[in-house]
Amino acid sequence: MGSGNQIPGGVSSGHMKLAGSTVPVTPSSDMDGGWVKPKKSSDARLNFRTFWKILDEKYAAFPTRLPEGKTWEQIREEYGASLSDKSTDKELLKAIRGAVRELNDAHTGIDTGDKDIDGWKEGYEYEKQMRRLSRNVARRYATSKMKWLGDGNIGYTRIGDTGYINLDTMSDFSSPSNEEIDIRIARESMRKILSKFERAGVSSLVIDVRNNEGGFDSVGLEIARFLKGPRSLAWNKQIRNGPHHDDLSPPVPTFVEASYDEAFQGPVAILTSGATLSAGETFVMAMRDRERTVLIGEPTSGHFSDEHYAKLPNGWTLIYSGERYTDEKGIDYEVKGFPPDIAVAFDPKKFSEGTDIMLERALKELRRPEGALRRRKD
Repeated sequence: MGSGNQIPGGVSSGHMKLAGSTVPVTPSSDMDGGWVKPKKSSDARLNFRTFWKILDEKYAAFPTRLPEGKTWEQIREEYGASLSDKSTDKELLKAIRGAVRELNDAHTGIDTGDKDIDGWKEGYEYEKQMRRLSRNVARRYATSKMKWLGDGNIGYTRIGDTGYINLDTMSDFSSPSNEEIDIRIARESMRKILSKFERAGVSSLVIDVRNNEGGFDSVGLEIARFLKGPRSLAWNKQIRNGPHHDDLSPPVPTFVEASYDEAFQGPVAILTSGATLSAGETFVMAMRDRERTVLIGEPTSGHFSDEHYAKLPNGWTLIYSGERYTDEKGIDYEVKGFPPDIAVAFDPKKFSEGTDIMLERALKELRRPEGALRRRKD
């Protein structure tokens, strides 16, 4: 959870989703596979083995994130073989970093207390440009002043008779960020924004989550209720619960509730990109069946799981993806991301000239006649 900026494969100031219920765990040496509190130790080999074993037993994304032709056992040998009881913390961190980078997962990494390192080695190519989206909208497209709510994380303006809302995160609307307070602020902010849009004669809406770094799933579900639609499945969640990499709990459904009476009734375009992350992605999933809503842009980044936490014997915190999110058909969008209805790739050259082709496509779609929005065909 949080709203900091990602530095792929290196130190992160944090933007990942908070797990709903996680506890520090470490594998026991007992044959029954139970969990015990780790004994304190600075032994690099023991800490690497503990790190590897926790993921082996608890990580939920091996089927989609292991590199083709590699096993988790091979990764253990590749990065752990050089460690000894005399290895330094720096050498241990290098080994763990190498192993988690093989998974290319922004929700899996290590927090030493001084450094927070995650495994998203590739990142998103146009991340810097994504941070300038709202500024460009304000300068080149807006017909009213861009204003901000939620501690500067909820931006809104008008582009003619289209309302524009920029959501950079699904948390940090309060300081320090608190889930219940953030939900309330999201609710109050949406009511305020939509009321202003109604008075201004806004007839369509763009919600921009292209730079959304995640936060609380619950905040996204609250925002979704301000867009017209019945109660519907947002996603199913399964937790890794057995020794085999495909051992999962039965699916537990999460629903987006029916829209509020004051929900926006007009057509809505949701803008997505490869930088849409975590709770930003679950918001997109929740929006897929909202009425008169179309998803435009790129597939999201493919990081859905909440973060789970475990302690290593040396006191470092291991962060990992312990869940799978799927839709009503059982499709898992980890790695590949949630697809848009209308694919529009970000164009960095056009953007450098001030032209946002993704936004312009959204505005074009919203001008279509009643009922003519292009939607995904199931």
